[in-house]
Amino acid sequence: MKSFLRLLCPLLLGLCSIVFLAPLLFVLTGSLMRPNEFAHTYGANALRFPALVPRLASPAQYTALLLNTPSFLNAYWNSLLIASVICACQLFFALPCAYGLSKLRFRGRRPLLFTYVVMMMLPFQVTMLPMYQLVKALNLLDSRWSLIIPEIFAPFTVFFLAQFLHRLPNELIEAVRLESSSPFVLYRHLIVPLSMPGIVSSIILSFVETWNMVEKPLLYLSDMRTYPLSMLLYEAGNRATATTLAGCVLYLVPVLLLWNCFKDDICTGIAQLQIK
Repeated sequence: MKSFLRLLCPLLLGLCSIVFLAPLLFVLTGSLMRPNEFAHTYGANALRFPALVPRLASPAQYTALLLNTPSFLNAYWNSLLIASVICACQLFFALPCAYGLSKLRFRGRRPLLFTYVVMMMLPFQVTMLPMYQLVKALNLLDSRWSLIIPEIFAPFTVFFLAQFLHRLPNELIEAVRLESSSPFVLYRHLIVPLSMPGIVSSIILSFVETWNMVEKPLLYLSDMRTYPLSMLLYEAGNRATATTLAGCVLYLVPVLLLWNCFKDDICTGIAQLQIK
């Protein structure tokens, strides 16, 4: 029985992996198809099971996007700029705030932390109207700042880092305070180095969430020059072609690079949340 279970578990995991990875494989193969083969496979009246390997693979779609499609490059730059600015500003504001909520004792700390949790759990549809009114009042519609400024103060990063900092021993903080009374020394030489796995984890998760946003650009933006790549691909999905699938593959590149570079820190940061 044990040997059967040992054999069954890998088979089930392998089957689930195939089901999960199959759409990504079909996107990759479809992006390499020539127009005639793509229409033959994904045509509206003749949908067929995609081939694992295109008959005549061609990188022409990637060349067209990277060299002959300024709107795609502009949207790619918009996404990189928006996501990078949001992550940098979130880190600047969230880490001191998380330290205050986790290590400082003041009246109203617990209700404030509870408020962060409530705001984090609210879906965007609940806050959509007041956020739109706020962005409109600030005269930020149709600009990148309409996406950046509201996300700078997103509660998830503060809550995540507060839970991470909560596990740091208070004795270690007091020992550093005995050496120096400067809060900047404490912040620079203790809090930031020991929090690095949590910082990396929260920033990567925030980057992915920002990189994939669709509802907020759909609400705040109407000028295609300000569209992030997620919005451009969302609109292109109504007329899917091999070039659209090539754009989807290129869309995955930054996230995959971040995961490959920081996967150890991400796993460590999330795992250490469970350590007391």
